[in-house]
Amino acid sequence: MYVLRCTGALLRDVARYHLPAGDAGSATRLGDWYATRLNAGPRRYVLATSSLCLLSVVVPARDLRSLPLRLVAAVDRLLAHIGVPDAARRDELAAMAEARVAKTNSRSVLGSMAFLAEQAGEQLHDLPHRPGRTLGHVDAWLAEVSCGVLELRTPAEAALDLLRGPARAAGRRR
Repeated sequence: MYVLRCTGALLRDVARYHLPAGDAGSATRLGDWYATRLNAGPRRYVLATSSLCLLSVVVPARDLRSLPLRLVAAVDRLLAHIGVPDAARRDELAAMAEARVAKTNSRSVLGSMAFLAEQAGEQLHDLPHRPGRTLGHVDAWLAEVSCGVLELRTPAEAALDLLRGPARAAGRRR
């Protein structure tokens, strides 16, 4: 089970379809996933970011009922792209088979998301003008953005460290 921690209005919209997390934390190595709305011109998206490594994916904001499943599919593609070993990827995705929703609880993650949202916005504005480019390209680009809170490592590097290392205690948060 993973916890999808949504900002304000997004939480109200997503919580209509999904169970609350209560005091539970994610049973995944990448931790809770934070989600916020992201607009790029007339297009609406959701930016979701791992609390422990800042790995981020962008998914269309339509059909919030299926948001947790679409987020898992995007994470699967991104983990494969950055070279996560198949067994570790399968384990992480299995742990993400069920989602619960909750409000955000880390200003640090939200601050990092604001930076990543700005970076993603630039990429999303260019998307219609670059034939063949997809949201997967945006996700891959975000995975390689150096982040100060990660001591200038990239989210991809931090994710690989988490997924290759020993199992962490469930529910541990940043």
